[in-house]
This record gives sequence, C-alpha cells and structure tokens, in this order.
Amino acid sequence: MPQIKSVPVESVDFKNRAYVFRHVHDVAELENSIQHEGMIHPPVVQERASGKHVIVAGYLRLLAAKNLGTEKVSCLVYQEKELEREEFLKLAIAENTKRQNLRPVELAEALARIREELGLSEEELAEQFGETFGIGKTPEQVRRYLELNSFAAKTKDFLANAPVKDMEFELVGVKNQGDRDALIALVEQHRDIKKNQLGRL
Repeated sequence: MPQIKSVPVESVDFKNRAYVFRHVHDVAELENSIQHEGMIHPPVVQERASGKHVIVAGYLRLLAAKNLGTEKVSCLVYQEKELEREEFLKLAIAENTKRQNLRPVELAEALARIREELGLSEEELAEQFGETFGIGKTPEQVRRYLELNSFAAKTKDFLANAPVKDMEFELVGVKNQGDRDALIALVEQHRDIKKNQLGRL
C-alpha cells in the first residue's frame, strides 16, 4: 500500500520522465501558490531500490518546490514493484488529468509512449486508455491524436502553451513545413486570434 512520506527533494530523479507528459515548465505561479498556501496535493512518486524517487504525478509541484529550495516534500510513495508498469502509467494519466487536462500534443506523446512500451495496437490503446484520457474508445480518435506526433519538439512546446484551444488539429493538416511555421509565427504575434480565423488562414 502506498504511504504518505517526507521525501528529500535531492532524492527525486527529475531526469527520469517515464511518467511525465507535461510540456509546460513555467512554474512561477505555482511557486507563489506553494509559498502562500503550501503543497495542497501531495505528488506521487515511485521509490526505487537505489533510494531514488521517480515522479509518477506532480512533476511541476516538485520542480517548484526544488526551485524554492525546499528540502523535503510530503509525497504519496509507492514501491517500485507495488504496481505493474501499465498501472503506474494509468495512475500518472489519472492524476495529471485530474489536476489539469493534458493539451492535445501532451496527450499524443503519452499515447505514443504507452503504445510503444506496452506493445499495443491502436484498437487496444483506444480500448484500454481512451476513457482514461477522455477521448473515447474509437481507434479513429486515437489515430487523430497520434498524428500530432509529427510536430517537432519545439513546436510541441509552443502548442502546449498556445492561446488557441486545439489549434494542433488545424495545424496538423498543413503539410508544408514553411506554411506551418508561418501560421505558428502568426499566432505568436497575435495571441488573441480565434480558432475559426486560424481555420480560414
């Protein structure tokens, strides 16, 4: 059974992103919240035999605590062998989507990672994880999201913070890289642009 424990921040393996799906790393607002209100929801970590802790959920909360110079954080701690890999993935997804919905490009990466690590077909991926992600259980919808992985990492970082909701699905239909880059630059310059305007462009 997992236990609430005081975990030294220096023991947290921030480089291990096995369960991290977020592209957002601006934690200034979160740092301010933690300073004034404390850590309301404990992060979830997996304790390894080495004594290191792998983040299952709460990467941004732990990063904010680290930036603030916090030495120890109260976390929900699972042992490495306590759950199967698939169950840890489902736990990470559930915790992340409970706090704040993953952006489509983040969700796309998570789906691709799960498919590769568990060796699932698109049909199996939809059946086992579609409802967890809130995208339905149809393979067509899973394929729609997986197509977003055609974006470069830099573009994904931008899209995870983009002002236009679901603009990823507008951009993925633009196959010419030059045209795609021009549209992204336009959105960066005009952050109040609407989705219907983007669609017409």
